[in-house]
Amino acid sequence: MALTLLQIVAQAQAELGLFPVATSVVGNTDTTVQQMLALLNALGRDLVTERDWAAQQRTGIINPDAPIVTTGDLVAGSPVITNIPSTAGLAPAYFLCTGQTIPAAARILSVGGATSVTLDSEATTTATGVQLTFPKDRYDLPSDFGHFINQTQWDRTNHWQLNGPMSPQEDEWVRSGIVTTGPRRRFRITSVYGGASATLNRAFEIWPAPATTDGASTLSYEYVSLSWVRYISVGVAFIKASFTADTDVCIFPDDVMVTGLKRRFWAAKGFDYQDYDMEFQRAKQKAISQDTGARTLDMRRRKWPVFVSPGNIQDGNFPSS
Repeated sequence: MALTLLQIVAQAQAELGLFPVATSVVGNTDTTVQQMLALLNALGRDLVTERDWAAQQRTGIINPDAPIVTTGDLVAGSPVITNIPSTAGLAPAYFLCTGQTIPAAARILSVGGATSVTLDSEATTTATGVQLTFPKDRYDLPSDFGHFINQTQWDRTNHWQLNGPMSPQEDEWVRSGIVTTGPRRRFRITSVYGGASATLNRAFEIWPAPATTDGASTLSYEYVSLSWVRYISVGVAFIKASFTADTDVCIFPDDVMVTGLKRRFWAAKGFDYQDYDMEFQRAKQKAISQDTGARTLDMRRRKWPVFVSPGNIQDGNFPSS
């Protein structure tokens, strides 16, 4: 059973001889307890980015939306499309637009009410009642996303590994070049602003964008989470990025957190913390070595058949036919 925030602080205080030990942490007015809480959160932020701990690994799933097919009016030299029956479901930055005389990879910049949108590209001719397709090619990454676990991005429906992440140069090549599609789907990580709130979101961008003929599909990837604190709410376990309640527990071993807190507290006070640092480093290295399993490297000769070797190829006088 993992120690709670309160138990970690109390254990560290007892080992340092700081009595009486705290009976609460969050909301405590004692400056020593407040400092220990801040140091513990700083320790957690360092540990969570130091390596890919097994408890940080998550799976992300994207089910691309079917494109929205509708009609609208175009004006040559204008990026505005009018007389759209409905703009429900459309969002700036997340949707592309394809249609007659609309440049490739045109993207929605803004939605002008219920009947119009503004693109980042201009139509080349004037036309009315043009069929338009709005595919969504960007999907927000989880709020706790840290970074990808490489080579885990797959199209589970087609059993293909996704190509990427694309560089900006490659992305422009496939979107703006002559050859814009291929047999495999590609991906890139980009940033989008979340509407009026101007919130910057990281998004998983796919190419080619979903087509009306694609059908339902599932894309998957694994990533490392930046959240490291676990808590229970209404009987359900959740995870967050800092200690905010005395009953919170974390994904790291108890001895790593206790020794790390002692080391940081002693250093913050200006004391000689060398012994505490050695204690912390030993605990951390032990935790790293035991965090995940490892394959056994077999140095013996292989037992399975070798198809081509000196054992089954003659030295000379090969048959002529």
